[in-house]
Amino acid sequence: MELSNISKEVIEKLRREMGKDSYIYNHSARVADIVCDIAEKFGLNKEEIATVQIAALVCDYGMIPILDTVNKNGKLTDIEWKLVQGHTKTGSDILSQNPHLREVAKIVLHHHERWDGNGYPNRIRENEIPLGARIIAVADSIDAMRSKRPYREPLPWKTCIKEVFGNSGVMYDPKVVKATRSLWRGWKNKHELNQGDNPPKEQQKKRKEVER
Repeated sequence: MELSNISKEVIEKLRREMGKDSYIYNHSARVADIVCDIAEKFGLNKEEIATVQIAALVCDYGMIPILDTVNKNGKLTDIEWKLVQGHTKTGSDILSQNPHLREVAKIVLHHHERWDGNGYPNRIRENEIPLGARIIAVADSIDAMRSKRPYREPLPWKTCIKEVFGNSGVMYDPKVVKATRSLWRGWKNKHELNQGDNPPKEQQKKRKEVER
């Protein structure tokens, strides 16, 4: 996906603002790298891969205005949970103002939908969900499980694999899950998903090439 100068400025501005929270900033960068691997395996072309990868980089921008709620210690109230669920629309609304980023905006809006229709914000299901959003849903879950959080250690790789494949056809698109089958070993060996604030140099290079 070739970005216009204005589109680049929008993405760069959102990424800078996401830097206010190191976990959100780095989590989205790692998700974007996983997304690229899955999308390539799925057979998407370069432009399609770039679109999904850019969406992954900014999909959690909507968390920034509600950081106090996102980083709350303890269980969220129903009202707070609704605020968190609104983060997909917040990011999508900003992106959709740029006509060149409307496909990215659509993916961002729906990246928490579920295959069975029990996700948010619109409770759409199966192929109603944009493919890019279905790919991000899997990648997001993988990194979230593998990330160290204040309330728990990273989950073991075997647990992650079991969760993803166990939710194929429930939370996740079965075809996207199948596309990950040959990628897990490489992620385990190459991606330090739960360590450090900066992705490996080879991942930074890959992302820069996409954003050109």
